[in-house]
Amino acid sequence: MALAGAALLAYSLRKPFATEDAAWQKPIDSIVYQGHYYIVALAAGAALAGVAALALGRRSGMGPAVLAGFALAGLWGTAVFQVLGIRVNANPHSFSGYHFEVSAGYVLALAGHYAIVLAGSCAVLALWMRGRGGLGVRAPRDKLSITTLLLGLSGCAAVSFAPFEISGWAFLRGDFVWITVSAAALAAVPVAAACLRPRVPVCAAMIGLAIAAPAIRFQLYSLGQHLDKWGGAIVYESGNTDLTGWLLVSLGAVGVINLIALVKIARRQRESAE
Repeated sequence: MALAGAALLAYSLRKPFATEDAAWQKPIDSIVYQGHYYIVALAAGAALAGVAALALGRRSGMGPAVLAGFALAGLWGTAVFQVLGIRVNANPHSFSGYHFEVSAGYVLALAGHYAIVLAGSCAVLALWMRGRGGLGVRAPRDKLSITTLLLGLSGCAAVSFAPFEISGWAFLRGDFVWITVSAAALAAVPVAAACLRPRVPVCAAMIGLAIAAPAIRFQLYSLGQHLDKWGGAIVYESGNTDLTGWLLVSLGAVGVINLIALVKIARRQRESAE
């Protein structure tokens, strides 16, 4: 399902994202600044998460957990993307005076988002059916867990302080507050993960979230740029996106740290078996 979502997202770039005045076809970059970066990053991440889920399998719970972690970010992206389509259709006139409506490219991309969320839901169901006592709370005493917690806090703070209140023509200009707050909550997920057990599926889920980090970053980057009427960025009025770059770094580091934690857990299990 995740691979199908990746295919739909990739194919959507070949279709017009919206039509202007029912005549002129517009790519996604005419609606949100450099929006194709987000679509490409999400498609690549979905493909990677899907392959990882198939390769790791269900025995250890790692495969579904990676997919679930990625789909959590996909759920946030789906909400933003869904509202974007609503705003485009509801906008009576653009800055240039023409009416916009979403087109085939948007529909295909939205279907790709839904496929990712559905894949994540199936992964969560698979984890729940495996059981193994369910999730439990633990104190983050080891260095890797503490580092994960601190990185989650720093990523949350970076997004929280990134100013997205920009003026001018932007379809989501009235939604920047909830988008920023929800993105900050997403960045803080590693804080909760550092305090949960069992460690194997939790660490795998954090790797899945890290795979989605470029897509999250590019989504925020696009929304933090002010468009002129021709679809270009007005640099001197752009929202400051420097802080959201730290989100990419922090979530990427969380992925690496949790990969190291999984390697250590596997080593201990192998040693105890011997």
